[in-house]
Amino acid sequence: MLDYRQLLGLSAVLFGIGFVFQSIVPAQALPFGPSVSLGSNPVFAVQSSGSNGTLFTNSSTHPAIITDLSITQSTNSGVTCQLTFSVSNNGDSYRLFSNPAGVHGVASLNSGLQVPPGESLSFSGNGYCSGAAASGYYAH
Repeated sequence: MLDYRQLLGLSAVLFGIGFVFQSIVPAQALPFGPSVSLGSNPVFAVQSSGSNGTLFTNSSTHPAIITDLSITQSTNSGVTCQLTFSVSNNGDSYRLFSNPAGVHGVASLNSGLQVPPGESLSFSGNGYCSGAAASGYYAH
């Protein structure tokens, strides 16, 4: 037979075990599927030929930041290739020129050119350009 100290100790242990099992919460899954990040800032690069057109359409849910632009001149005849890059619906634009000696035009934008979700980056030129390229990242 157990005396009162042993019964009190046994009841305290059983109470503690019951409290631990009571506090365990079952796992909950998110109702809308897996929660997977795009990474810290996923990068992209696009290119197009010609002097006019749409270079990039942001089909993600995050804003795209264009950090680098380049143009290719179609001839080395002493003319300057000029392209204007513009973002649809918000009026942001950037004009880039090449060297008349046929050197390609390249711009590294410090703050970047933002393309909101669903918007496009288009380019239009003076006819002496043979292509354009852009690179950047998706911001969170």
